[in-house]
Order: sequence, then structure tokens, then C-alpha cells
Amino acid sequence: MYIIRLENAIYAEKFNYGQMQEVTLLIRNSQKLKVIINSKLAQCYRQQEFCYFYHGVKSIINPDGSYGERIMFDAMPLYLSNISLQLQIEQQKLDYREMNIFQGHQRLLVFQQGGDGRNFRSLQVNIQKRFTLPVSCAVFALLGSGIGINLKSRIRYNSFTITLVIILLYDGTQLITNILIISEIISFYCIWLPNIICTGVGVYILIKKNSL
Repeated sequence: MYIIRLENAIYAEKFNYGQMQEVTLLIRNSQKLKVIINSKLAQCYRQQEFCYFYHGVKSIINPDGSYGERIMFDAMPLYLSNISLQLQIEQQKLDYREMNIFQGHQRLLVFQQGGDGRNFRSLQVNIQKRFTLPVSCAVFALLGSGIGINLKSRIRYNSFTITLVIILLYDGTQLITNILIISEIISFYCIWLPNIICTGVGVYILIKKNSL
């Protein structure tokens, strides 16, 4: 598996329950390779932002690109918060729908620092949906109260048709908005646009029915 970051790159032959085998870690500084670490094992622990490397060699890279000092070690801790965080998330193997808000924001941090803009925006949309959904329920309650005021049978039939049309328009607007946000065509805040439109429609229907 590969995990690429702006400062570091890590490669492991095997990854199982947070433990990596036959590990190579590249540490960069100002886009120049600074250190290469090769180890038999590496472990990143959930409650820490450190990764521990075991039974390996730390090679210092000189400014001219040549190998410098080589240091043998039995155990060496390194502060690698971004890599440690992603390894925890990979170990959990959760998709966006299964993550809680805290886990979602953790993964957002990983995407942001890794420069993965598309997945960052996609997860942002998914997290924001958890806030827009309760509002959507209130909006549809408003629409329902406005549409259902008149109890005449013919109007009741027309109200059912109007309700279906509004639901289809809402879902269509939401789908298109999400695609445009992920593609960076429109602002992230436009995710609230379907709710705003439906709220306006609901208020208009209520005012119109009350004026009859």
C-alpha cells in the first residue's frame, strides 16, 4: 500500500491491523529528500500521533543528494500525525455514510493535507447533508401544511400531483447541486439551495391559500 503526503511518503509490503512490514519512509524538506528510513516493522497507534519503526536503518541524505550517515536502530518513534491518522481510517475501512462527524472531519484533514481536492469536496458535501436533512424534513412539513389546507377532493388530487413534482424537483436540484459543488463549478454553500427554494415555495403556497 502507498500513502503519499506533501512532506512524507511511506511504502509497506504488507499492512495488517495497523502493522506494516518491510517499510520504507521518505522524509522531504522543501521538496528535497532529507531522510530515508528502512525497517522490518512499523506500527501506528490509535491514541497517538507517533509511528514506531523497528529493526531498521536511518539514512541521512546530503544536500547534494548523496548518502550521508547511516544509523542502525532497534526502535525509533517518529511524529507522523497525518500518516498515523490515515492508517487508522484505512484500518477501520468505513465509507462516508458509516463515519460519524468526528471521523469525517479527521478524513477531511487527511484529504486537505494530501491535496486530494475532489475527495475533500465530496466528503464535505456528505457531512453537510447530515445538517441539511433535518432542515429538509422541516421544509417538507411546511410544504405539506400549505398544500393540504384545502380538503376538496379535486384539489386534494391536484395537491398530490404538486407534491410529487416538488419532491422530484428537490431531488433533481440536490443531485445537480452536489455534482456542481464537487466539480468546483459553484460554491460549497449552494448545497443549501434546494432547501431555500422549497422553503420559498412553501411560504408562497401558504400565503396564497390563506388569501383565498
